[in-house]
Amino acid sequence: MLRDGDWHHFTGDSFSVLTRSMKTVRCDGQGSVWFGSWRGGLIERTSWGEWHVYTDTNGFLPNSYVSALDIDVFGNKWIASYFVGGDYGVTVLSSDNTRKELYDQSSLLVITDIAIDSTRERRKWFGSFDSGLHVLSDGGTPFDQSDDSWRSYQEPELPSDEIRAVSVDKDGDVWVSTTGGVARIRGDAVEEYYYGGSSGLPSSLVYQMVPDWEGGMWFEHEYGVTRRNPDETWTNYTSSDGLVSDRITYLYSGLAYCTDLGDLFIATADGLSILHTGLTPHSSIDSVDVYPNPFIPSAGHLRVTFKNVPDGLVVRVYAMSGELVREIDQVVNNFVYWDGKNQKGEDVASGVYLFAIGQEKRGVLAVVR
Repeated sequence: MLRDGDWHHFTGDSFSVLTRSMKTVRCDGQGSVWFGSWRGGLIERTSWGEWHVYTDTNGFLPNSYVSALDIDVFGNKWIASYFVGGDYGVTVLSSDNTRKELYDQSSLLVITDIAIDSTRERRKWFGSFDSGLHVLSDGGTPFDQSDDSWRSYQEPELPSDEIRAVSVDKDGDVWVSTTGGVARIRGDAVEEYYYGGSSGLPSSLVYQMVPDWEGGMWFEHEYGVTRRNPDETWTNYTSSDGLVSDRITYLYSGLAYCTDLGDLFIATADGLSILHTGLTPHSSIDSVDVYPNPFIPSAGHLRVTFKNVPDGLVVRVYAMSGELVREIDQVVNNFVYWDGKNQKGEDVASGVYLFAIGQEKRGVLAVVR
């Protein structure tokens, strides 16, 4: 983990739960970091430093081989797991980790990536290793499959049935990379295709994709990294531009974009590069919005949202006595989330609390349990 310019390492030597290889990493809105592990199941590191493991041995997953992971806006974890000759499927685990549901359709046999779009339905997009792209509309009830509907995309709608990555940009378009090219889906229709040589992409084989806040899309492929700019021009980055290596394969690749810093993290077969893009959003403290207020868990409220928080600020919640209840320094796309828990991970009691955003903004927040 890189924080304030310093690296913090988490290895199997220090943490026994990390003895297996990590396939994917996601952060939720409550400060926890989730690791999809190959043979180690789903691993959580909470904001207060505790580790928890969810796998087949404790009844959470069909097996311990996690191939893909994403987290929806309600904090539900969507986990794909697969093992040759064993049980498989996609498990959805609730935000409080108390409810789960297994989707074990044959189309979900080998899932390589998961993305959740920004439509009102919050559709789930599952890229498969060799059977195309499968889209779930769960009707807003992920733990009840009776009202689900499915849609599949395969050749010739897609360049190939072998999906390697799925991503959603700031406009809600879904991008699908395959072994034969990239497709962009708007709504339900495939709008455009991108192939190596005939577009700005140097290669049709794209391993990873990630959007940035400005509307650009980043692609990692066998020749380096390429950005499709919002004006539809293309910019390429290779070892001659400072990338640690051009040796990139499906197993040795990875992209992550930090909106707060405008940094792109690029994994290769020979190490990790950090590209300082200079693309950082701007927000004003005067535009911060806090909701729901009051926060009523029994009414279905999952968390308190602080919207339009400027980068680099810390949100603190205090009791009326002035005692610090919770400090949150994770600003994601100018959002900060509070789950109604204190620094120890315990639910706070009903009452009136004070919040402070940096040194500039103060307010009052009510909790009703």
